Amino acid sequence: MSKLPILIDFDGVIRLENKPAPDVGDFLKFLSENKIPSYIISNSTLKTGKGLTQFLIDTNLPSDIPTMTATDATLHYVKEHYKKVSVYCVDEIK
Repeated sequence: MSKLPILIDFDGVIRLENKPAPDVGDFLKFLSENKIPSYIISNSTLKTGKGLTQFLIDTNLPSDIPTMTATDATLHYVKEHYKKVSVYCVDEIK
């Protein structure tokens, strides 16, 4: 039986008030060094997984753990289930 991944919430666990949480670097390093399957996730629709990874890089945190947001999950679902879609959003998103 394969190991289930640890799901780590980004906002409030990895990032606190736009700064890394205390000791989060040691935690992420431990997960990586011990090859513990993990994902950093966020229910935010304002960023993508690339944005989360960029925060890790910009703050000198280990960035080898995969990241995913609600936006990424939605895009994946739509690509898998629909041939054509229409998207409507406010100007700030475009």
